Amino acid sequence: MIKTEKEILRMSQAAKITDQVYQKLLKVVRPGMSEKDLAKIIRNSFEELGADGLSFDTIVASGENGALPHAQPSNKIIREGELITVDFGCKYQGYCSDFTRTFAVGIKCSEIDQIVRDYIQQKGYGEYFIHSTGHGLGIEVHEEPSISLRDGTILQPGMIITIEPGIYIPDLGGVRIEDDILITKTGYELLTKSPRELIVVK
Repeated sequence: MIKTEKEILRMSQAAKITDQVYQKLLKVVRPGMSEKDLAKIIRNSFEELGADGLSFDTIVASGENGALPHAQPSNKIIREGELITVDFGCKYQGYCSDFTRTFAVGIKCSEIDQIVRDYIQQKGYGEYFIHSTGHGLGIEVHEEPSISLRDGTILQPGMIITIEPGIYIPDLGGVRIEDDILITKTGYELLTKSPRELIVVK
């Protein structure tokens, strides 16, 4: 169970290669590709970056296939706005990496709002979330797009938006947490970094 320094170095390199494959994948994935297309890109990228091979059969699960923990890549076409789960790894000088991420392709503002709304609903507070999830931010404090069910704008790198879910319970009080978020080519970057945990100031 305890690895030697030499083993740790090899496993660290396997992990580094795996991270590089994921970053490459995010740059090339597009709606219209199949799950098998992505699996092939992953396999070829590992080879190009010096891995010995895969450490296990790659999992690519998009949309409804994401409900299958060990889904095999299929001919299913990836659609705009779908969540995609990838689980892959490589061997480097005999040692394995293992990596999983879920990401979205071409996600719409309305879909983000729905995800937030569904989560709050599941926790039993749906009726108390009475405004949109967020909005664009720039020279004006409120700019396009609107992170609401009514806005079908697809988020693009370079946009800066707020995400500000709130729960407001009459005769009790309310809580809202808001962050400023830069949309990037590989996902997002939090511009506001303060902790979200409840703080009691004494």
